[in-house]
Amino acid sequence: MSKLDIRIEPCLRAAPAALPDPLGFGRHFTARMFTRRYSAGRGWHDARIGPYQPLALDPAAQVFHCGAGEARTRLGTETGRRGTL
Repeated sequence: MSKLDIRIEPCLRAAPAALPDPLGFGRHFTARMFTRRYSAGRGWHDARIGPYQPLALDPAAQVFHCGAGEARTRLGTETGRRGTL
């Protein structure tokens, strides 16, 4: 197993003095986030902890197409039940 090198970048936003109670999943976020790149030739690389920011996803990402196929399947099933296929 190889050593994981993580680059830590500065963050301008200060961390909160205390954690909220209750934490509330999906409602409270840190000022930082972990990211790592992947490529077929190199595998996982360029690990970093940096400022919280939006994620960029390619429009061809599988996450967008899996749900669409499922929706089409369900729609086709419902249409078939009504006899309008």
